[in-house]
Amino acid sequence: MHNDMSQRCDPVLVLLLLTCLKFQCEAANHYCNNNMIRPVKIDELQNQEETIVPVIFGESGDSELSYKSCRWNIDSSVTRKEIPLVLQGVTMDATVDKSLPPPKGEQKRPADFVVNYNGGKVPVTAGMFFALPIGQLLPLTVEASWDPRYQRAAQVKLKLLLILPGLCHRDMLGFKGNCYAVSKVKANVTAAMSSIRGDAQLASFSSMTEIHNFTIANGKHEL
Repeated sequence: MHNDMSQRCDPVLVLLLLTCLKFQCEAANHYCNNNMIRPVKIDELQNQEETIVPVIFGESGDSELSYKSCRWNIDSSVTRKEIPLVLQGVTMDATVDKSLPPPKGEQKRPADFVVNYNGGKVPVTAGMFFALPIGQLLPLTVEASWDPRYQRAAQVKLKLLLILPGLCHRDMLGFKGNCYAVSKVKANVTAAMSSIRGDAQLASFSSMTEIHNFTIANGKHEL
């Protein structure tokens, strides 16, 4: 069976698979360069998953209290404009967020962290899940800004996931040709629905049997 499948493999698909394995298909983290614009590339080979992290490293002294402004320009060489691009707000890892907590009793509002896309602007929040064909999102920029005297640094990062036809991202679940993302943010139905935008929908099932089949199909994943 293995030899038969190997003989029928498309050489292009094999090349793509080997390229993916070579580079381990790991997400690249794009941190903030204060008052600078960072380019971020999305393509169908090594750059299917990129992460925007609104954190600045290496500052000290008075610079820690200065106004912060970061911008990322998202560029894409994807020719099939109907391929979905997912924008997902994920809670910042404790090891990544280097900002100090505010003094006890002091309340600071969160940093301004937004996505500007072809159809408008959306804030980046934990649990946000925004999916549209990449052709409808571009041109795409991400901006983060905050004044440390009055605002705390962003507590979320933004994942950009290119979903190739017939494939689901490794952190997603697949069932009947659809991809399902599992959010770690606890929310009621109203809050969950408000965080979902574009072509994404809140998962629904018609019966307990369908839920059982979904669970069986994704038995190796953490639900």
